[in-house]
Amino acid sequence: MADSSKPPTKGARTRATILRHAAESFRRDGYDDTTVASIAQKIGISEGTVFQHFGSKSGLLGAVMDEFYAELHATALDIAGSPGDAEQRFRNLIDAWALRAERDWDLIRVFTQRARYGTDPELDARWKEHNRRYTRLHFDLIEQLQAQGVLKDQVPPALIRDIVFGAIEHIALGQDLSPHMEIREKANQVVDVLVAHHAGQPPIDGRLERIERKLDAALGRGDGSVKVMPEGRTGDGSAAERA
Repeated sequence: MADSSKPPTKGARTRATILRHAAESFRRDGYDDTTVASIAQKIGISEGTVFQHFGSKSGLLGAVMDEFYAELHATALDIAGSPGDAEQRFRNLIDAWALRAERDWDLIRVFTQRARYGTDPELDARWKEHNRRYTRLHFDLIEQLQAQGVLKDQVPPALIRDIVFGAIEHIALGQDLSPHMEIREKANQVVDVLVAHHAGQPPIDGRLERIERKLDAALGRGDGSVKVMPEGRTGDGSAAERA
């Protein structure tokens, strides 16, 4: 095992610098408009040094992707192994992915497009393996939630996983050109839909009655004249905070 107390070598420092600048360039300019020459020039090294470390531009993108998913997986492991009930850990996992999508969608888009539609089978294989490894943590929690009756056990866990991640991708694509993406709230609503039939959760009519009573009490009204639209909507049709 390597001694982590030792300072990184010159080669390791150079590699880390290349990766940092490459991630910035892929995020800002996309894959096609990023060049190894521009990255090398910005750092002050030769193109040959970049190729020596990563082999090709596709190899450089693969290394950026490896680093991205390593950090993502480490965060997910911490969440999955944290104390608390399975539903909260599942929600926290989804929220962590949604937050990362908000912050790094430009880079995630590059990974996805090049893996799915590019010409490098090795990059595609690496991307699929990262996704399998990462979503396996979600799969395990889905199985726990099904055993507890929080999620329907008649639905294959893989389908529930695909619904969640597919919905988040769809939400992100719908905001693709937005300067400020808002994915976390909608991702939480996706989970709300899946767990809506939790045995311990009262039917929606009962929840609405409780909300109305709380509003009546807060406003000092007892005539029931305060009415609430179905959960998640206000009278003007805009999204509302969940009670």
